[in-house]
Amino acid sequence: MYLPRRFENTDVEKSLEVIRAAPLATLISQNAQLEPFISHIPLVAVQEGETIVLYGHLAKANPHAQLLQDKKIYAIFHGPEAYITPRWYTEHDVPTWNYAVVHIQGQVQELPDRAGVLQCLEKLTAHVDPEWRFELPEDLQAPERFIVGFRITVESMKSKFKMGQNRSAADQKGVIHGLEKNGDDRSLAVMEYMKRNLL
Repeated sequence: MYLPRRFENTDVEKSLEVIRAAPLATLISQNAQLEPFISHIPLVAVQEGETIVLYGHLAKANPHAQLLQDKKIYAIFHGPEAYITPRWYTEHDVPTWNYAVVHIQGQVQELPDRAGVLQCLEKLTAHVDPEWRFELPEDLQAPERFIVGFRITVESMKSKFKMGQNRSAADQKGVIHGLEKNGDDRSLAVMEYMKRNLL
């Protein structure tokens, strides 16, 4: 990832905020032909002592499940993003896009037995639907026949938060005002990030 220093986020907690707010990750592995194999699945970040671990699960029928055990894996999380028009700047420039992304590299370990699968499912539902008490449907009493659970031990985390840090305070305020006027969810999410972190 191209990562100019002015857009690099080194605050682990801010990166975890992005992951927890938008857990649907782009998961990338290499197959035997060294080609990328990509899945889109939710991952739950958990702090275990000094280590950050991501928990997830795949359908056993997904070929990606064969690329997990003791392999390197990459996960990309997409945070708030929105188009920025130069009309919002004090002096017109070129259009751009504000966004936050977190790239993770780590070692993946399968948790294919019943206990491991249940652990992954329970962590996901506790994170995204805490009011629902997790329980398996009656016709799915052996989830390990259909699902592979796994954990990723995070070895590298790189975060790019391109949110107009290179613009003047006047331009940043103009962008925030323009995003607020747009009023859609994507624009408001970027606006809130900029207000919390730039002004």
